[in-house]
Order: sequence, then C-alpha cells, then structure tokens
Amino acid sequence: MLGDRIGYDQFGCLQGEIFSSLMPGGKQTVYLPTYRKRYFGTADRHSTYRDINVFAASEDGTLVHVATRSMINGCTQLRYGSVLYGNGQLHCVSSHDMLLQHLGDDGNVPRNVSITLTTKKSTIRCFFHVSPNAQTSVKNDEACGWLMRFASAEVNMDLHKARATMLLWYPHKGIESANPEPLLKPLKPLYQCEKVTLTLDDEDCCVSELAGSKGSSLALLSSIESSEIQIPDGFVISVPAFRHQIGSNVNLRKSVAMIRIACDDSLQVACERAEKLFKNEEIDAEIVAAVKREMGKITQKSSGEIRWAVRSSAVVEEDSEHLLTILDCKSEQEVLKAVAACWASLYSFDRVQYRLTHGIQLDGDMGVVVQKMLNPEVEGIMYTCHPRTGDLSRMLLEFPSSQKSMVLKRSFDGKITVDGKTLELSVDQAQSLGEIGVDLERRCGSSMEIKWIIQQGKVHLLQIRPVSLDSWTDFELEHEFDTPVLNGQDVFTTANVKDAIPSAMTSLSNTIVKRALDGPRCADRSLLTRNHNVFLNVKNVLMNIMPKYAKGTLHLAAFGHEEPLLRHGNLKPAMILLKEVVPCLKHVKAIVNRSKQFTEIPIDIKVGMSLKETHEAITKYLETLQEMCRAHAAATQATTFYQSAAMVALAGSLEEFTSDHYHDFALILPSSEQSCCIPEAAVKAIEESGKIEEFVCLDAPSGRKWLEVNVPKASIALERFLETHGHRSLQEFELMGETWASKPEILVGVVQALCTVNSSGKPQRGLRSRKVMKSLKTPLGSIRRWLLKYLVVKSRRSQRIAEDIKSDLAQSVDRLRKAFRVLGEGLAEIGRLPHRDLIFHLTKFEVSQIVNCNNHELVAKALHRKRLFPKWNSYRYAEFLQGLPQPEVFAPVGKTLGGDVFLKGTPAFNGEAQARCCVVNKVSDIAQMKPGDILVTRGADAGWSPFFPILSGVVLERSGLLSNGAAVAKEFGLPCLVGVEEATRHFKTGDVVAISGKFGTLRLISRGNER
Repeated sequence: MLGDRIGYDQFGCLQGEIFSSLMPGGKQTVYLPTYRKRYFGTADRHSTYRDINVFAASEDGTLVHVATRSMINGCTQLRYGSVLYGNGQLHCVSSHDMLLQHLGDDGNVPRNVSITLTTKKSTIRCFFHVSPNAQTSVKNDEACGWLMRFASAEVNMDLHKARATMLLWYPHKGIESANPEPLLKPLKPLYQCEKVTLTLDDEDCCVSELAGSKGSSLALLSSIESSEIQIPDGFVISVPAFRHQIGSNVNLRKSVAMIRIACDDSLQVACERAEKLFKNEEIDAEIVAAVKREMGKITQKSSGEIRWAVRSSAVVEEDSEHLLTILDCKSEQEVLKAVAACWASLYSFDRVQYRLTHGIQLDGDMGVVVQKMLNPEVEGIMYTCHPRTGDLSRMLLEFPSSQKSMVLKRSFDGKITVDGKTLELSVDQAQSLGEIGVDLERRCGSSMEIKWIIQQGKVHLLQIRPVSLDSWTDFELEHEFDTPVLNGQDVFTTANVKDAIPSAMTSLSNTIVKRALDGPRCADRSLLTRNHNVFLNVKNVLMNIMPKYAKGTLHLAAFGHEEPLLRHGNLKPAMILLKEVVPCLKHVKAIVNRSKQFTEIPIDIKVGMSLKETHEAITKYLETLQEMCRAHAAATQATTFYQSAAMVALAGSLEEFTSDHYHDFALILPSSEQSCCIPEAAVKAIEESGKIEEFVCLDAPSGRKWLEVNVPKASIALERFLETHGHRSLQEFELMGETWASKPEILVGVVQALCTVNSSGKPQRGLRSRKVMKSLKTPLGSIRRWLLKYLVVKSRRSQRIAEDIKSDLAQSVDRLRKAFRVLGEGLAEIGRLPHRDLIFHLTKFEVSQIVNCNNHELVAKALHRKRLFPKWNSYRYAEFLQGLPQPEVFAPVGKTLGGDVFLKGTPAFNGEAQARCCVVNKVSDIAQMKPGDILVTRGADAGWSPFFPILSGVVLERSGLLSNGAAVAKEFGLPCLVGVEEATRHFKTGDVVAISGKFGTLRLISRGNER
C-alpha cells in the first residue's frame, strides 16, 4: 500500500541543551518525549495526495502516533499508527477514526478534534484542543513542492493530561528552480599519479592525498570562477614527490622505519635523528629541477623582486596546522632549504607524539605549498560561525598581528552587518569579507575557517578549511547511551543492580554487555542507563514477582526495608501473577540446558590472524554471550520467584515482622554455593609449611614470587585456583575491569589475610530442608508447611543453577575482555589507537570502523570519553529515584553528622561482632580492608567472596534478603544486615562499630582517625 517506501517509526526522548542569553545561566536542558519516522523510496511529493500525522505524549508515559495518508496511485484512506505504553509495551494500532475529510480538508486545522484508536491491549479516546496561536506552517516553493501545517494541542487521553503535535501535509506547486551547484569538496584519487609538482589549476591538485590539505584547499579556491576571490600564484610539491625523496634515500628510509618501531624511551631520539637527516640530506635532482621550473614560470609573469612563502601541507588536516611555515624566501636555494625543513617538521617529536595519541598514521604523508608572497595591508582569519559556540549568527574576524578581533552579524538570509568597531578594516571591507565567507560556506556546505590578506584593496585567500568545533560536547557524551524515561512516575533503584555493576560502564561494555543483559526484556525497559550508570526499573521488574497482598515481603526481599515511593505501586493479583510466571518457569530448564552447549565455546583467535579476522571472531562470539545472558536472566527469574514465594508462604500478607520471622527467613533462604571461590588449598599449604609470619610481611607482588621459591605447593594451588576461577572479579560485567587472573596481587593479599584469621571464617554447610522445617519458630499449618518445604527445595536448587550460570557468564565476558585487549594491542601496534585500553572507550560499531581504516575523529572521541569517565564513575545516586535519575550531592562525612550513630537494618544472618569498619564506596576502596573488619558497602556480589572469610561482619546498605551479598555472608556465617539506609555516609573507614544480627542494629563505638 505504501509502494516502494520502506522505513521505521521510533519513539524516544529528545535531550539536549539550548543556549540563550535570555535564560538563567545562559542555557537550559530540555528533555521531551518524541516520535520520529524514517522512510526511504519515492518522495511524498511524487506519491502522496494528503498526509496527516498526530503525535501525543501522556503524563503517564504513554506515547501515541496515528496517521492517515492518501496515495496518488493507491489507497485513499490508509490509516495506521502505534502506541508505546508507560510500561514499555509497544502495540500497533488496529483501527482509528481519523479521516482526511474531517481534519484540515479546507487547509485549516480545526479547533477541536476527537480521535478513538484501538490496540490489542486497549481502546484510547483522545480529545484535542488546538489554540489558533499555536500553529505555524512551512512551505517548499519548488515546482513539485509541499506545504506543512504544524499545530500543538492540549489533549485529554483517557482522563490523563497530554500534549500533542499535529502535522498536516499538502502538495504545493511553486516555481521551477535550477539545480544547486555541486559542493566544493576535495576529489578522490582516480588513478596513480606520479607528478612531482602540481599547479593550483591542475585537477589533481584538488586531491588531498596528492597535494595535502592546504594544497587541495587552494586548488579548490582556484576552481571558483569569481572576481571576488583572488589566490596568490603558486604550486604544490606533491605527496608522491615526498615519498620519492624518502624512497630514493636509504638513510631517510631507515630513520622513518626506526620511528615506526621505536618504543617510548627511544622515540624522541629517533625523531630527532629523522628531523636532522631531512634537513641535511640532498633533495632528489628530479624534485629540484621541477621546483626551479615552476618558480621560473611564476617569475616570468611578475615584475620586480619576488619573495616566496613555503607552507607544510600534511594530508591530515589536524596535523597540517601545526607544521612548519617559512616566509620571505628570496632565492631558489632558500626555497629548497625551506622545503626540506617542512618535510623535517613532519617528524618532530611533538608532531609524532600528537599523531601517536590521536590515532593518526605515525609516518604520515605531506605536500609542500610554494606561493608568491604579497605585501598585505592587513591580514587575518575569518570564521563563518563563532569558533567556540558554533553560533551561525556571529562571524568572527581575528587579527593575529594586533591580537584583536571583531564580530560580524549575519541574518538568517545571509545579510552582513558590522557589530561595533571595524578596527583595521573599513566597513565596506568587513562586509565584503563577510559576503565572501557566506559564499564559501554555501559552496562548501559547512562553516569555514578562512585565512585572508588584503593588498591594494583586494581580498586574497590563502587557505580554507572547516571550522574545527568539538563535535561532541561533555553533555552529549555523558548522555549518549541514556535510556528514555517517558513516565515521570517510574521508580528506579540502584539496589541489587549495583551489586553486579558497581560502577559506570565504558562505551564498549554499554554497547555489548549491557545490551546482551537487556535481552528480550529490552522492550520492557527493565534496565535503565543514565550517565553511563545502570539502574533497575522497580515497577517493571520487582513488582512482577510478588502477589498483591505481599507488598511488605517484596520490600524486605528486594531492599531490606520499606520504601515510601513504592507504597502505591500496583502489584498483580496472585492468580494473574501465577498465570504469567508458571509458563516462564517451564521454559527455564530448556534455556539453561541450551546454555550448557555454549559454556565451553572459546573465541576462535589464533596467532597470526589479521585485525579483521580477529574482529570477525569476536563478533561471532557475541551470539554466545547473548545465549548466556538469556540463561542468566531465566535462572535469576526462577531463583527470585522461588525465594520470594517461600518468604510469602512463611509470612503471608504481614506488613510488620518479628524477630522470629527474621530468624526463619535466614533459615529458609539458601546461602551461596560459591565457597570454592576462596583459595583454601593455598592457605592450607602455607600453614603446613610453618612460614606464615614470613609470608604475611611481604607486599603482594613479592608474595607471589616468594611462594614460587619457598612454598611451591601453595604456588601451584594458587595457579590452579586462577585457572578455574580467575575470570571472577568485582566488576564481572565491565570489559575494562581487572579479574583475579589479570591482577593476581589481589588474591595474594587475600591469602595473606586468610593466613592470619582463625577457621571461623571458613564456609559453613547449610541445614538440610528437614532440619530447616523443624527449626522454624513461625507457626504454620500443614498445607503452608508442605508448600514451604517444596519451595525451599526448589529455591536451593535454582540458587545453585543460577550461581553456576553466572560464573559461566562471567567467563564469557572475560573471554571477550581478553579478545578485545588482543585487538586493542593490534590496533595500537599499527598506530590506529594510541594505546590498547582505549578500545574500551569505543562503541561496538566504532571498533569495526577503526578495524577497517584509520579514523582519528573516533580516536579523539574515545579520548574525550576517557577524560570524562572518572567523573561519570564518581557519581552517587540515592537508593530510589523517581523520574529521571540525577546524581546526588553529599555533604562530607563528619561535618554534618553527630557523634552518636545508631542505625537499624534487616537481619540477614544472626551473630554479633565489634570491630573496625571498612567503608567501600568504590572498587578501589577495597584495598583498605584488613582482617577482622566489618564491611560496610552499598552492595556485594559473588565476586567479593574471597574477601568474606577475613571479615567479622557485613553491612549492605542497598540490598535485600535475596541479594547475593547476603547469601555469601550467610555461607561464611557472618552477622549480616541489609537495607541499612545511609550506612556508608554515617561511618568511615577506621571507625569501631558493633553489629547485631539478632536485633538488626549497627552502632558506632568510637570514631577512627583514618580518612
């Protein structure tokens, strides 16, 4: 029905900054729900008679798009649309009653419009109220043009307030217009050119690969037929001539080769040697003859003494601006000497270092521009937009000699007016320059930087290039992966999700691991990304695991305390919940079994593979990662359901819980099965050797070498442990993170700590289900007791499966981590990346781009991300956030908090302890941990298990009874509290605290001196 038109519709949010002097602070951030369409094929002007599109956004997050189209040769009332509901579900519109003859048939938008639409989920009635003052139109005046009328409206959408935009499209016949001139762009080389010199009117000179960036820009200017644009006479010593100079001189060849292979320590020496050789070695006779010949041609056309300007013209624009320019050359010998100096400047240490750190080819290519010098009355640089803000209404003129500048105002139709004093120019000259700038901007298709001089009242141009604005602002990079938040009532949490993803995610992790974790849940917006941090949508995930009457149990299971923002959340009735969950549980076993065939699949990378082959092997492995993530999601869903159901079977619909309930919760919920994740064999071997005191006094790197010599049995046990569990870490889903295998010093420190603690920190075996049921204190009927026993068995079994799958998933991520490091090393070796780890600040698509060819713009973008990443990683967020998540600003600990601190939490395991506390707010803080500490952190995962045996207690600020951290603490028999609000703010490392797992309290005994 749409003919050859294909494309897509997309809902989302428009986010950005508007800069204006009329706004407070000069700018305002906008965040608007949006709809966009992208279609390809025959244009509307040739295929459509009329078209109406209506987009509405409701306050509950529902987005509606409906449209009616009349085709010239086809359907006359084609009605279609889609609805994105607030919970993330997308449905097509099956019918609606918006007809063309009822809406704008006379060319005017009616004041009131009623539209009823139906989807598979519901029927929506919308009443639009259009204000006459909220309308505008846009017209295309070509012969086969169009007219679009826009109108904004207030809407009542099923009793919810909403805003809408209406777009009415009509055909419009204008006047015939000539085809636009082709843009002025550098040409691409079509054949092998071996010319030594290129004149500015030579078509080959328009190719930057042959003439360099400055040479090609001058050739393009020369191709313009305009009396206003004057170019000084000159020629270009070509890039092939530069290559010929190197190829014909063995010393130059060797010096360039040394730069390619030089390491950091020897790079400067290699550059200095190459620079000296280029200046001192004789220029090839063929090049000398060609230069003299071209200089002679220009001399014959001129009278009087000629002075020459010699300018470096590197192929890469960014490199060319910082290379050498030599003026006032009077003889052929001076020009040739200046040419050699320009070539030498390409290999100066600072330029090579710049190329190295920006992913530009190290040895590079360049031409040299030789031009007749003029005697300028005034010279300067013109920017056709403001070079710092990009403001198109302000053109800037800079005068380097006086260090002054002036502004030209430009209207939307290109008219120039002088703003303020004209400084070194007359008003006519300033306006003439502005008009030349507007003309060149139109010809080139972008804002331009223009170097100019004025001699005898005429403007001469020396160079043009695009204005080098930073195309990515800090704001844009910070929010480039943000998930749209369409409903201001949505509640997000950092609880539980920060256990596994404790810090901001790099760009590569965001576009590979995070998207794989989203999996089929992506449409439901379960995981939200904001400022490169990850959050959990409470209403879309956790509210779907509990029946309607078990809200108190949900809060305790997920968060360890009641949350006011969730009091009015809509839990599902028990029968509806079971109807949705039970079919999913039936598929869990099949999904888990399917994942086992992917567990041992490696990434097929072999020695000697090319970069493209390595990248293809990684891309192929991403299918395995997706399968593992799918299995992980299914197993986690099953585990969460069974454990939650067991808690409901025990507590029923209670909102308040007694100490007996907490005691029983600790019994029925399974402990972690990750006791294997501590290097017990190595500890035992060191104990048997009797050399503990000598070992624990060493630093971690020395300790590993000491074990190899003095306790080889322990060293072998540690290596075997790393072979089996070396893929685990504190940041298992972050590709840039360090694992135990890549940084074994972490484990050596843990082994040293384990050697100093007693056996009370060893893993404990959980009670069998029969003993659990006998030990319960909560009175239960026979049916509830039977149901609870069944659920306890199921939850323990599903817990083991979930932990095994998560370990397998962590291993899959680690395989990718190692593979990307191999790929990063390869890219760094050939100069496409400045260093290996920068690959983690590229997206999946950007990596494929750099694998195929050099792209210094993407390298600059990655470097920009890397500079900003510590800032994103430092953001802290409240446990619960309604609407758009925003970082919190915290007062420094100790300045606003009193000395008497007594906090309450939910007991996850009984026991009492009094010891020094270690507060871990970020991964690096874990280095402060000492044997016997009470750990105070926001959340912990199975990757933390090696540290638990040395602790005397665990406090989890943002975790519930079902969290991994609580399960691991229970495994090691440590008193544990969950849901202790603001614990990481009220205490600091070094404080002495007392924890009670029986009463759920954490109390300050004394302040420490550590910071």
